[in-house]
Amino acid sequence: MKNISTFLVTLAFFGLSMNSFTVSALTNVTYTVSATSSTSVVLIFSMPVTGLTVGHITFSGGLIATATVTGSGTAWTVTTTTQTQGTNYFVSVSNFGTFNVINSSQTFLATPPTPHAITVTNNGNGTAEANTVEAIVGTLITLNATPNTNCVFTEWQVISGNAVILDPTANTTAFTMPDNSVEIKAMFNSTIGLVPTTLNNQLCVYPNPTCDILNFSIETPYEIIDLQGKLLLKSDKAINAVNISSLASGVYFVKLKTETGNFTHKVLKK
Repeated sequence: MKNISTFLVTLAFFGLSMNSFTVSALTNVTYTVSATSSTSVVLIFSMPVTGLTVGHITFSGGLIATATVTGSGTAWTVTTTTQTQGTNYFVSVSNFGTFNVINSSQTFLATPPTPHAITVTNNGNGTAEANTVEAIVGTLITLNATPNTNCVFTEWQVISGNAVILDPTANTTAFTMPDNSVEIKAMFNSTIGLVPTTLNNQLCVYPNPTCDILNFSIETPYEIIDLQGKLLLKSDKAINAVNISSLASGVYFVKLKTETGNFTHKVLKK
């Protein structure tokens, strides 16, 4: 008892009281929520707040992940991963700083991204199409090219937009829709005059078209020239095959030098 009395006297001496400690009440605040795009949500608070972070916010009702929280005063924006179109989400904000959040949760409907146009054209000698005429960002788009008789497909060209075609030289291929409209063109070439050719019953160039190896039926020096007359590949040594996989898709001239003369063949690189 003596020790307890001494402790109380000591508190009194320093002007302290066991009943003098008080806890300040948190400031009550409410919020409303709305989706302004496919990847952001706006929170409007009933009064200016500070110190809000992504750790105070929880989403439920669909697959989503918050990325950043920005804002000040009464308006704050939560940037998220793309929300599932047409899904109802619940946004909960926990107490933070000196604020006591009254709303346990608010609901918003995920806003769908804006679809963009897909235009597919061709240079003639065939038809080409995509599996849809418009799509939202992130959609996998299939392309298909069908050459006319005596024609061959050579490549897909991106005319506009940020599309990256998985295999530009394949008749059927795909790309992931970017966040903008795209125009893609299918390129075809005629194969008339490009079939394997035999001269003097001894010289044959095959296969034609080819994507890599071009064979000669006899060993011979060669030159490969583009349509502008530029020399691209050459060998003064007599050989019976050449790998042209490094060349871009298109039409080339192959000049062969034999004992009976020089012969030029038109070939198609796929």
